[in-house]
Amino acid sequence: MHTPSDYVKTLWWLGGSQIFIYTLTGSLIYLFVGQSVQSPALLSAGPLISRIVFGIALPVIFISGSINTTVVSRYIHGKVFANSSTRYVNSPKGWATWLGLVFTVTILAWIIAEAIPIFSDILSISSSLFVSGLSYYIPPVLWFVLLKKGHWYEKHNLKAAMCNLVVFSIGIIILGCGTYASIAELVSREFEVSREQTS
Repeated sequence: MHTPSDYVKTLWWLGGSQIFIYTLTGSLIYLFVGQSVQSPALLSAGPLISRIVFGIALPVIFISGSINTTVVSRYIHGKVFANSSTRYVNSPKGWATWLGLVFTVTILAWIIAEAIPIFSDILSISSSLFVSGLSYYIPPVLWFVLLKKGHWYEKHNLKAAMCNLVVFSIGIIILGCGTYASIAELVSREFEVSREQTS
């Protein structure tokens, strides 16, 4: 950063704006659509509006998905060409292998997402299990283990310790309730499908 002292200020602005935008968006969608909201929520806007909005949103969706593709591809490319200058891509062979790998990973991801009928349920379960930890309960544990200076109950640590305990509790609630709700939804949907097939 140009001004490292602005880092904490930037984190507060980024976190605050994300919380505000996501809360406002979720609340408005729930207000106007109710419990019948589809996944993704853009589908609830009706056929015409959802097509228009998806057309506008597709570049952003593609960019956010390509970040994961790039990370996976960079890891594989780096391992395969660990002792070669091809690893750094700046050659015809490097570009050919890089673009071929990105294309292959993208096609594989698309096939997996489309071929597995319960893929969105699997995403919900994995998000509850893993994203809750990475976002919520692991960072407070790291603070308690690595970052605190002295005991957590000392006066200069008390405020941060309470904040970390709250964040940890939220993470554990998301882990338990989110995992339970995702699995219950999957079981209920599979029960409905099997009942329709037998009747």
